[in-house]
Amino acid sequence: MERDVSTDKKLILVVDDEIGIVAFMRDLLESMGYRVLTAASGADAVALYMQKRKEIDLVFLDMIMPGMRGGAAFDALRAMNPELKIILSSGLCADGEVRKLLDKGGSWFIQKPFRIASISKMLQEAFKG
Repeated sequence: MERDVSTDKKLILVVDDEIGIVAFMRDLLESMGYRVLTAASGADAVALYMQKRKEIDLVFLDMIMPGMRGGAAFDALRAMNPELKIILSSGLCADGEVRKLLDKGGSWFIQKPFRIASISKMLQEAFKG
């Protein structure tokens, strides 16, 4: 995959409890030229964002996780930064919880299993302008 030099400084936090998805996303995003941090839960994501909030450009957030679910993590992240770009993801369809978060300002939702072209397109939309 061709690297886009404009992505080299962007840092994406990938939040998912499925280790295979985290590994896939890390490899994919790094191959696209992004820097990547990962968290295995909503609580870990919130703690990591508190430490690195000035560096993180976007959060890729799974909705269904044990402990702090994606909706609670979304609310906590947005409380720290109302302008934070968040891509919501789920293996389930865009249910009521996802719809509520999109209405609160979540801009993007991607269905699992992911398509590389869909991820690339969403990231281009998120980082333009």
